[in-house]
Amino acid sequence: MNLNEPSNEVIDKIIVQVSDGLFQEALDQVNKLLKNYPNNSLLLNIAGACNAGLGKLDNAVVLYKKAIDIKPNYAKAHFNLGGTLHDLDQLQESVESYQASIIYEPDYAEAHNNLGNIYRELSEFENAVNSYERAITLSPEYIQPRYSLAIMLQHHGDLDSIKHFEQIILLKPDFAEAHNNLGVVFREIDRLEDSIDSYNKAISINPLYSEAHNNLGNVYKELGDLEAAVQCYEKAIEINPQYPLIHNNLGNALKELGDLKSAIQCYEKAIEINPDFPDSYNNLGIIYVVQGHFGKAIKSFEKTISIINDYEDGYINLAYTLKKIGKYDDAIEILKRGLTINADNLEIHNSLSKLYTENNQLKL
Repeated sequence: MNLNEPSNEVIDKIIVQVSDGLFQEALDQVNKLLKNYPNNSLLLNIAGACNAGLGKLDNAVVLYKKAIDIKPNYAKAHFNLGGTLHDLDQLQESVESYQASIIYEPDYAEAHNNLGNIYRELSEFENAVNSYERAITLSPEYIQPRYSLAIMLQHHGDLDSIKHFEQIILLKPDFAEAHNNLGVVFREIDRLEDSIDSYNKAISINPLYSEAHNNLGNVYKELGDLEAAVQCYEKAIEINPQYPLIHNNLGNALKELGDLKSAIQCYEKAIEINPDFPDSYNNLGIIYVVQGHFGKAIKSFEKTISIINDYEDGYINLAYTLKKIGKYDDAIEILKRGLTINADNLEIHNSLSKLYTENNQLKL
């Protein structure tokens, strides 16, 4: 045993405490040891991890940096510092720490994965892809970088996400989120039966997966099976009653079934949960127009565009309603406001042209 270092047995016991989340107990032991071994980089790194676990992030940074000063090629200390800097929202500094970790340990798959996460937050798409792919190459069964890559590709409309989700499912068949996200991609490319199959697999793994029930309802609605869609939305609400989007979706399905009273109740429930949920105000307005309640409709559409200034359908619907009650000038002004948001919206241009014509304001 090296008398200049604590025994492996003592260190192993402390590491077990850290793994078990006993951060203060572990830190107390480390601090005692640091009195005898103040320049031991391993102890300093463990002390940093304990402080991070206790939420004392600034202390953790100081300890990790001290460990690195003593041992500059200490890859794990660089890695831990990168994670703590990330938690402190110091993203560029976090990148530099993970890069240093990789310099000293090029095959550190977890460091490549975490670096990819930071690049994704920084919207550096290509760097994120490269980092995730490197992590996958180093550790093909490491699911996290493959899943992060698949999600990122999905958001960018890259169909390579499919092969990654499918590989994840081969590695971990009970990964409900992967089945659900695969279903989302299949729906986006109109493989609706495959989408239904994926959502059902997610639900079979996790029957309380409200998002998967909601997504399944969306596909059934798209296929015109409104009764099945309603059942899915109702199940999703039973699981997660405080999710306004699902109440809104149920309202849409009920509206198409002609049950306007129940649809209104759904939209109102969505607004009760989230008073700033614009889709439900817009949908309420549409029903009020159908019912001839134009004053209520105007208030709903006005609320829609007050919540989201660039909600273009809100401007069109509001203008249409104003026109219905003969307020052509007000309708024209609303559409002009809409064009200040998006001058290229053809539907707004067409609506404005019709209003000018109907109001005899079009000069030929």
